[in-house]
Amino acid sequence: MGTKQQTIVEIESGMRTSPGQQFHDVAVTIERRGAMWRIQIVEQSGSNQGRLEVHRRKEVVKRDSDWKIALRRAESAAREIGMEIEYLVQALSEAADKMYDALETDEPKTD
Repeated sequence: MGTKQQTIVEIESGMRTSPGQQFHDVAVTIERRGAMWRIQIVEQSGSNQGRLEVHRRKEVVKRDSDWKIALRRAESAAREIGMEIEYLVQALSEAADKMYDALETDEPKTD
């Protein structure tokens, strides 16, 4: 039986609005399965119609045995496909900070 994947950090950054307006956000998830780290970055934008109607979605996933290398590779791939830099940098910065906290306390952190 395989090792269970554990979510260590989940961060969402961007612009959430009231109904009738546009939204744009970037989410970063850091997970661990055994000795491997998985970084997922998802950018979404669209309109808020009382529920979020996604018009555009981009996603990258990278893996490595070192979470920092996986994070750098994911960031590089996200930039290559044109994710919004401002929200990307903010989400990655928050995720890295939560990751350092989680490793110090050995407890998952989510927001």
